[in-house]
Amino acid sequence: MAITSNNVEIDGGIVPILVTDGAASAPASTASGTGLDGGVAGTPFAFTIQARDVRRAEVQSVLVDGSAVAVTPAEQTVDISGVSADFTLAFRGATTADLQGADDATMQAALEGLPTVGAGNVVVEDDGSGSMVVTFTGVYGALPAMVPGGTDATVTVTTTAAGDAPYVSEVSTFVCDEDTTGTFDVTDRKSVV
Repeated sequence: MAITSNNVEIDGGIVPILVTDGAASAPASTASGTGLDGGVAGTPFAFTIQARDVRRAEVQSVLVDGSAVAVTPAEQTVDISGVSADFTLAFRGATTADLQGADDATMQAALEGLPTVGAGNVVVEDDGSGSMVVTFTGVYGALPAMVPGGTDATVTVTTTAAGDAPYVSEVSTFVCDEDTTGTFDVTDRKSVV
């Protein structure tokens, strides 16, 4: 089951799911197999009992108990006011191409091109004072600072807002109030629950 925040899937969100039945009903339940009508002491026998819920018009509901938690995007400021040579930015091991002379749109495109960032996950704005403000809009949590590289040693990166994406453990409950047959699967991105 996917968990999202602002229509963005939260990576690693594991959701425990509890499936409960309605009250068992003797008239709706069945038993079958050898040994129900009689048998010989010491002789193995087998039978199956299927306890069913009270039969009535089908009512199935999925109840999810959880709370919305605000996500604080990480923000880093790249000071390029004294740049006179080529420079790059690296994030989580991936490095951009040369950004000397880049405007905010070019820097944003370069960061979105990194496999550790991705398209639509960052916004870059020129603050008008020789710095670019990089807001991580789709990469959540406390993030490492970008690392400047290249031949220009005057580029600095400062974390101006630590990101935060607190996750809440959720419990989902499925209530089956009808005699249903067959199977159903509830899946998250990684496994069948």
